[in-house]
Amino acid sequence: MNKKEYSIDFGGEKLSVEISDLAEQANGSALVRYGETTVFATAVMSKHKREGLDYFPLSVDYEEKFYAAGQILGSRFMRREGRPSEEAILTGRAIDRTIRPLFNKKIRNEVQVVVLALSVDKKNDPDVPAIIAASLALGISDIPWGGPVGAARITFADGKYLTNPTHDERNGVDLSVLACGKDGKINMIEAGGLEVKEDIAVSALEAAAKEIKKIQKFQEEIIREIGKEKRAVEIKGDPKGMKELFDEKFLSKVNEIIYGGEMGELNDLKSEWLKAVEENIGEGNNLPADDFFEEKINEIIHEEIINNEKRPDGRK
Repeated sequence: MNKKEYSIDFGGEKLSVEISDLAEQANGSALVRYGETTVFATAVMSKHKREGLDYFPLSVDYEEKFYAAGQILGSRFMRREGRPSEEAILTGRAIDRTIRPLFNKKIRNEVQVVVLALSVDKKNDPDVPAIIAASLALGISDIPWGGPVGAARITFADGKYLTNPTHDERNGVDLSVLACGKDGKINMIEAGGLEVKEDIAVSALEAAAKEIKKIQKFQEEIIREIGKEKRAVEIKGDPKGMKELFDEKFLSKVNEIIYGGEMGELNDLKSEWLKAVEENIGEGNNLPADDFFEEKINEIIHEEIINNEKRPDGRK
């Protein structure tokens, strides 16, 4: 079996990565160890797109088995695993919310990311390694994706910040934050704790961003060395004349409603938009016109928040 190994000091503990042909039919796979906690991630993408979809078909599955913690439960009559634990559900969501925004949402090829916890040492949580493993599986694959991403857990107690603390070190902390993102930007936070001052919470996120940047750079070096060339995926463009029609007759109206009207008025305006597309561009374009309208609302809101710190409801 072909195998390459990489490692880095991450929060005072060795994080090691193993890339092999263990899952040779997957587009990409990675095994990540943190202490004695080990996770294995695979990423696959269908060769052909699914017709008629109005969403990006991405599924993320995080699985934990009792054997990962050295337990074999059940009787001779029933040996099936139970439903996912709350921690497993939250970890799956964290992976999904971290990687999903970095796909082109117009992709209609099915993408599946599966992360399996192979062993858990009861000291180091598998969630941070799971996010990194999913990122590496996608990063070295030929699946078009805008990663890699990183993740880190930061806790605050007794005036000190700790990176990726053990279970014992997390007991009784004032604040515990799991943060994920890339390029100094955080797009997923899972946090809990007591009431703390705002500057403590901000400093925790800044510390997380610093660790994320470190682990992102580590992945980029691996991807440069062994990553596959990204596939060219067929993405259907907007019908000719649609952007011009929207900019000329609907852009200013959408802005007025978002930042001064009732959001329910957008439904009426959307009906006008679909009618205008049918009259000016032609029948059969309602599905792309519907998507286009929603994308423009999304773009306007994001640009105003990021560039002008302006939200639709007037909050800072």
